[in-house]
Amino acid sequence: MIMSRMSNSIFNRLKISLSSGFKFVFINAVGATSLAAILTLLFKLDTPFLIGSNTEMLPAFAFIIGTFVFSLFLQTLGIILLNELNYRTSDALRKWRILSVIFLVLYGLGPILAEVVSMQAGLVINILHLSVGVPAIIKLPTYIEG
Repeated sequence: MIMSRMSNSIFNRLKISLSSGFKFVFINAVGATSLAAILTLLFKLDTPFLIGSNTEMLPAFAFIIGTFVFSLFLQTLGIILLNELNYRTSDALRKWRILSVIFLVLYGLGPILAEVVSMQAGLVINILHLSVGVPAIIKLPTYIEG
């Protein structure tokens, strides 16, 4: 009985946080998707390599759709992490922002250092990571209740 109440409160907190932040997350994802389209279709910049290939690039349309999906997914994970940190620690926002910056740096440099993307594609994905991550780090907590 106690476990059911505890998990119910966790799910209620997540439901409230996700619904409160969804508008911002969606708009931020649409902005990143638009930027991906501009960089790959208009400026003809490289996309990352296909999985298992060192020469063939991901099609631009797949990259653009992937940008939208991953933007939504990673921002939602950020909301969940912030929500749990709020529940478990006293200095949640500062810790969340530090973890988010560390994630952006590692996630941005990892593919370049591992040489799984060209330098141009690495630049594109880092621009997109920053276009989603920086606004989320700054503004997303203000949209989340509870």
